[in-house]
This record gives sequence, C-alpha cells and structure tokens, in this order.
Amino acid sequence: IELYNNALSLSLDGNHEKAAIEFDKLNLNYPYSKLSSKAQIMTAYSLYENNEIKKTIINLQSFLEMNPSDEFSEYAQYLLAMCYYIQIGLQERDPNVSKKGINYFKILISKYPKSVYANDAKLKIQYIKNTLASNELSIGVFYLRKNSPLAAIKRFKFIIENYKNTNVIPETLYRLCEALLMISLEEEAKQSKALLTYNFPQNTWSE
Repeated sequence: IELYNNALSLSLDGNHEKAAIEFDKLNLNYPYSKLSSKAQIMTAYSLYENNEIKKTIINLQSFLEMNPSDEFSEYAQYLLAMCYYIQIGLQERDPNVSKKGINYFKILISKYPKSVYANDAKLKIQYIKNTLASNELSIGVFYLRKNSPLAAIKRFKFIIENYKNTNVIPETLYRLCEALLMISLEEEAKQSKALLTYNFPQNTWSE
C-alpha cells in the first residue's frame, strides 16, 4: 500500500515517468498482491500520460492476455484503443494506425456493450472513419486535378462502399459525377447526381 500510494502521489504531481517506474516495481516485487493488477494498469496509464505509446501498448496487451476478465480489463481495452486514436494525425502516413484504433474500439463495444466507455468508443469510431474517408477523398480529388479520372473513380467508389455514413459522402458523390462526365459516362454520372440530390437535398454539393 505504501509503494502504491507513493507511486500514485508521483502520478498526481504529474511526474508520470517516475510513477510508471514505481508502479512497475510494485508489480514486480508483489505480483500476487491485491494491488498488482491495479499497479499494472497504473503503469500503463503513466506511460500513456508520458507519451510513451509503444510501451503503453505492450503493457496493455500483456495485461489483457493475462487478465481477460479482470476488473480493470474494460479500462485496459479502452486505453489500448486510445493509444491508436491519439495517433490519427499521422494517418496520412499510416492509415493502419487508424484502422487498428477502430478495431480495438469495436472489441471494447462488443465485449463491454454497457461500458461507461462504449458511447465514447462509438463517437471515436465515427471520427476515425470520417478522417480515413476524408483522406481517400483528398487522394481522389488529387487524381482529378491530374486528369486521371479512372484512378479518381476507384477512390470515390471505395469511399461509398466502405465509409457509407461519413461526412464526406455528399462531396464524394459530386466528385464521382464529375469524374464520370470526364470519361463521357453520362448515365452513370446522372445516377451519382440522383443519389446525391435525393439523400442530401439541402447539402451544398447538391446545390
């Protein structure tokens, strides 16, 4: 208890690097104590707060493998998903980071549907999907500007098939119509326009 309280005091003071070390010491020296699993989670939390994301992921994955039904497993699953979520700014370089975030949030919702984190997980999944879809749209528009409508069409159709409920769908349908007209596929372009104006009649892209 003394070791735990000392580590907790360091964490509350914002000294997360030292806190992680002290929490880890507790777990190593007293692996069968009642505070062991809590110390493991606090080690991961301290590493997360210290922006040591790779170490946090390793700690959380190890914890979940060893403690699939622990009282802290729900939070561990959420924090693991958050490790990827906070990296989505880098998704243009590595969209797999965003996809892993979605996957871990989905696992959380599936295993703990009544969790206090479930609603937040759903919102974050939607945000990540919007980000991924927006990135795909940017690439498609880039192809349009480079006069490569076929490559653009492939991107736009991918968005429509895989990111149906994202906020870029109206512009995607507009751009798809635009790209189809560039290669004289007027009937297909009309279909895209019809989907846009029917589903999003008040949207700027419909206008």
